[in-house]
Amino acid sequence: MKKETKVPTILRLPEQMRAWLCGEAEVNGRTINGEVIFRLKKMMEKESAEKQQA
Repeated sequence: MKKETKVPTILRLPEQMRAWLCGEAEVNGRTINGEVIFRLKKMMEKESAEKQQA
């Protein structure tokens, strides 16, 4: 199985959003980066499933 290539990306967030994200990452035992990736992946999967149902 091929390993996914990870591309460094700078993401600017409002302070309040970053603080919330840090809290969520800590609760879920993830890094901030891991939390962002997890949540974006869930959104991608949900949108893909919704498109297939349409």
